[in-house]
Formats: sequence, C-alpha cells, structure tokens
Amino acid sequence: MELCDNILKDILENDKIMTEDMCWTIFANIMAGLTYMHAQGIMYGDLSPVNIFRCGDVWKIEDF
Repeated sequence: MELCDNILKDILENDKIMTEDMCWTIFANIMAGLTYMHAQGIMYGDLSPVNIFRCGDVWKIEDF
C-alpha cells in the first residue's frame, strides 16, 4: 500500500471549503477507480470519505 497524504474525511471535517475544481477532481478519480473495479468484476460496498485517500494529486479508493 502507498503512503498517502490525506483522507477525504479529514479534509471535509477540517477545511470545510472545497473548490469546484477539487470536487470534480475527487469525483472523477473515484469514478475512474469504481469503473476499473467493476470492469474486473469487483463490487465495492463500503464507499465513504473514510476510504478515500489522496496520494499526491490522485484520489484513491482503499480498504477493500
């Protein structure tokens, strides 16, 4: 597993303000991850801010 910078939960609780670009980036990264998992036949049932990590400039789904 990679060493990641932040968890989405912490950003939502502490920063409180997210730009529109940041929201779209997070959304696009999460959708890309889910699309890839579904193409591999993997269904992820625990998507929450606690399981979304930022690694550099990329947001990733973890903990499955």
